[in-house]
Amino acid sequence: MDVPELKTVMVNNKADDTPYGMRGVGEPPILAAPAAIMNAIADAVDTRFFEIPVGPHHICEALGKESGT
Repeated sequence: MDVPELKTVMVNNKADDTPYGMRGVGEPPILAAPAAIMNAIADAVDTRFFEIPVGPHHICEALGKESGT
């Protein structure tokens, strides 16, 4: 329910530098997850981070708190 409906369009476009002209199918969709997580963190703590991974110690440091409290 939280994911919009996606329309898949198949394009026949060989990759010249790979065996049999294959292309990776699952690679493009994995790029959105880290961006979504970083946006969720930014919304929650009102601080934007530009490097991953972001751990609790990064968030505490950005909020001016000691880590672990």
